[in-house]
Amino acid sequence: MNVIRLQDMKTARIVALLAAPLIAASFITLAAAQSTVTTSPVVACTADAKVCPDGTTVGRTGPNCAFVCPGADTSNACIVPQRDLARGSRSSDVLDLQTALSEQGYFTAQPIGVFGPMTLRALIAFQRANGVPQTGFFGPLTRAALIKRCGTVPPISNNVRIYSITPVSGPVGTEVTIDGFGFTNDNTIHFGTGVIPHVAVSGQIAIACTTDPSCVGGIHQSLKFTVPTGLNPACFYSNPRCMVLTRQTTPGNYDVTVENSNGTSNAKTFTVTGETSGSARIDSISPSSGPVGTTVTLQGAGFSPNMILRFAEGSVPFNALSDSQLTFTVPESVGPYCAPQMMCAMYMRIVSPGTYDVYLQNTDGSWQSNKTSFTVASGGSGTISINGLDSPTTLPMGMSGTWTVHAAAGTQFPNLHYSVTWGDENMAAQAAIMAPPPSQIQTSATFMHAYSRAGTFTPTFTVSDDAGHSATVSATVTVTPWY
Repeated sequence: MNVIRLQDMKTARIVALLAAPLIAASFITLAAAQSTVTTSPVVACTADAKVCPDGTTVGRTGPNCAFVCPGADTSNACIVPQRDLARGSRSSDVLDLQTALSEQGYFTAQPIGVFGPMTLRALIAFQRANGVPQTGFFGPLTRAALIKRCGTVPPISNNVRIYSITPVSGPVGTEVTIDGFGFTNDNTIHFGTGVIPHVAVSGQIAIACTTDPSCVGGIHQSLKFTVPTGLNPACFYSNPRCMVLTRQTTPGNYDVTVENSNGTSNAKTFTVTGETSGSARIDSISPSSGPVGTTVTLQGAGFSPNMILRFAEGSVPFNALSDSQLTFTVPESVGPYCAPQMMCAMYMRIVSPGTYDVYLQNTDGSWQSNKTSFTVASGGSGTISINGLDSPTTLPMGMSGTWTVHAAAGTQFPNLHYSVTWGDENMAAQAAIMAPPPSQIQTSATFMHAYSRAGTFTPTFTVSDDAGHSATVSATVTVTPWY
């Protein structure tokens, strides 16, 4: 028994010696875990700098890597990025955006400067709560909403500065000169929520910097721009379908800043006064009726050669005699108006007798004048006769059919013009038309078209002459599906 107890005691001693390191290691691991939980992570801030209102320069500090100026109220302060940002962006601007969204309660992760899914969800939540289109794109509208929530202004680069703008007020169309330094040959001028891209330096001179402590390098530079009729967002120039609408420039105060590779300048204010170009007004039209080819005069105010004169669904060229008078000629045919950089269905329609709206607008249609009307007269009857129409009665879907119109003209206006409305323009505006070859008397015209959906359609053919006389003919065709 004694021998057995001695062996047991030796075994217990060996187990205790072996267990002691394991127990100690456990305590060390637990202590390390507790230390990890209670210790704040160390954040490496980027080496950016900001010029404070008092002229001092500060860097990013604190757990959120924020700029803190002397005497600043940091209870609701955040830095709002000046660059447009989208998913996939990686920069210090993304870090600013994440920090600002975090301080507003929308971003719950650690800001790292990478625009990923969490940033996207936080940005959409912020847009939803602040009445901004929920695109997940950080652009002018979201920037303005974030500035309003933060109560801060964007960081200013000391490498770009505006001394003055001349004049400081005026209507749309006013040429403005920006004086300052740090400009390049590719500047973006921010005017309110819109931008004017790719503005080059218009002039520069060497000056003495003794009286202005902010003057750098002894160079005084100038930029020139024209107060725009509409405020195009920055994304409009890289992606015309950026889902941010162009807004009309109305009377009011607008911040003006310059952005380039050197940074973003301080802001100056320009006041848009009086009537803008979007306030064009038509007072009278003379004559108010007549055949195709009639010269028409509009009287009013605010006319400009840069405007678009709309006639019916299309636009017509005009001659701006002054800002209160213009003339145009009633066209033989019109097509749908297509704004620049837009994809539109292109087709032409004969201007047949009837009443048409006439008005002015800008290129993107964000404003328009009042409307007046012009009545296209037939100029008589019996000058055009349609002698027949060769037309298919049935047609398989997707297969081209052929229609031939036979007509005769009077001797006074023998030249005929042909057009057609197929009835499926909203579905497929790519109708293939074989117009007749030019000749003095066009007694027939052949048209070809393929319908993209089944159904019953009634294509209508119009024949007109140079005086505005017209005649129509139609026929019904049944389009059958493929089985």
